[in-house]
Amino acid sequence: MRWLGLPVAIAMLLALSVGCEERRAARCQLECAKAGRCTLKKAECIATQQSDCEASELCRKLGQCQLVGTTCAATQETCRSLEACRTLGLCSPQAGACRAVTERDCKESTVCQKDGRCTPKDGTCATGGSDCKTGTDCTRYGKCTAREGLCVVGSAEDCERSELCKRQGYCGFANGKCVLESNADCQKSDICKVSGRCTYEFKPDRSSSLPEAGCIVGSNADCRQSTNCKDFGSCTMRKGECVSQ
Repeated sequence: MRWLGLPVAIAMLLALSVGCEERRAARCQLECAKAGRCTLKKAECIATQQSDCEASELCRKLGQCQLVGTTCAATQETCRSLEACRTLGLCSPQAGACRAVTERDCKESTVCQKDGRCTPKDGTCATGGSDCKTGTDCTRYGKCTAREGLCVVGSAEDCERSELCKRQGYCGFANGKCVLESNADCQKSDICKVSGRCTYEFKPDRSSSLPEAGCIVGSNADCRQSTNCKDFGSCTMRKGECVSQ
């Protein structure tokens, strides 16, 4: 009686084996589309053809288009062609992937020019030394201090050198950002000198996306000191604006 069950057991083992092979093949279909690993060998999905690498998602997105051994890897040419090279500095092949490796990789990237992340570190572009002071976010928003790999507003000095201070009076520093705090801040700004918006106003409104503080026209005196008064006769305050009589 014991031997009668042997064919059944063998059939079950064969079925399990076939099921495993089918699952591995299905997994290879996914690996093929994503990473060019289309061939099943010794229970592993591997890359064996250049065309499989070139057709993969990793080629299109990460530049891993070259068959190297049994994987698809990045090359200098494919890395340089990526959008991630121009924006993030991921321009050099390293360990099969596109990474930020050289000073050139980072310094030519958008994250260097905008965010001051101009130094390669651990395969990405990070801030280092005086990098932040060269970025547009320093010039515009006062993000001139390097901290934990990012450019942040670190002091009142950062704010005072920014366009945000010069144009709108956001010259003070509080809680990691440039803030508008007083009439004196407004009076430093271009909107005071040009349009007479020289009076500080605070309007807390959590339901609004607009800043809580702003510079407004507060009096005829604000208007009379503006260039719009001298040039266009807009010397009288009316409904919050400087107008000509």
